[in-house]
Amino acid sequence: LATDIPLGFSQIRTGLRLPGDDESRTRAVLAQHVTARYFDVLRIPFVMGRVWAESEAATAVVVNETLARQFWPGQNPIGRGILVGQAFRQVSGVARDSHVGGLQPVEPMYFVAPDSQLATHVLMRRRSGHAELALSAAVSALDARASVESRPLTWYAERWLAPARVGAGLAAAVGVLALALATLGVWGVFAYVVQERRREIGIRMAIGARGRQIATLVLRSTGRATLSGLGLGGIGALGAGYTLRGYLYGVSPLDPMALGAVLALLGIAALAATLVPVRRAVRIDPAVALRTE
Repeated sequence: LATDIPLGFSQIRTGLRLPGDDESRTRAVLAQHVTARYFDVLRIPFVMGRVWAESEAATAVVVNETLARQFWPGQNPIGRGILVGQAFRQVSGVARDSHVGGLQPVEPMYFVAPDSQLATHVLMRRRSGHAELALSAAVSALDARASVESRPLTWYAERWLAPARVGAGLAAAVGVLALALATLGVWGVFAYVVQERRREIGIRMAIGARGRQIATLVLRSTGRATLSGLGLGGIGALGAGYTLRGYLYGVSPLDPMALGAVLALLGIAALAATLVPVRRAVRIDPAVALRTE
């Protein structure tokens, strides 16, 4: 049983402080009112300690790793006391950090036994495809007027991910457009640079330079600009990814495959934009190239 559905959009925050602390040091943290089987159903392991026994449900509390680090850094929190409002509770266990409150970064959270006055949801792990029917039948046997509304946990996860997916789709569309414009821009600039050097290419060919030597000369100058641009762009992409890391779920902001593909595409565009006009320039008659203004 739980008062809040995991990944649901309703959350309870409660003031928490250590015994002996002034009320001004009270910190607002997430609270979950659950029964002891909650951790088994959601498969949330314990880092240390245990869940409360039935006899100590009214005074015990389970905290997550983040809360334990904030309240007792470098110390063993088992057996420590906290004040929830004015009620004293003793830590019986530390549960692994989990995104039960939402998919945003994990916040300090504690778990206590539910108050009978609070609304309660039933959490169950399904073993067959007819579990909902069995649950509805069991509830109807207790009260024929009652109805059951059940949803899988993935339904709530999808609701959390929906805004991020819309944003990701828009960002991807803008990114593809920006990449296309950058590719065309690199192609146009480098092709123009080579075109402007056709007279120089004609002079070098007239005094005996070979086509391979000319291509190497032009590629050396454009290659420095390409490497500088890719280096600065890569640094900017890493910085942007680090800034956006809080909006990414299950995806690294430093994706080497995506970053490498973009750099490779721009590098290929720069190389092609240089080689194609150079190849054309070295094939024409040097006299024609010398007359090019």
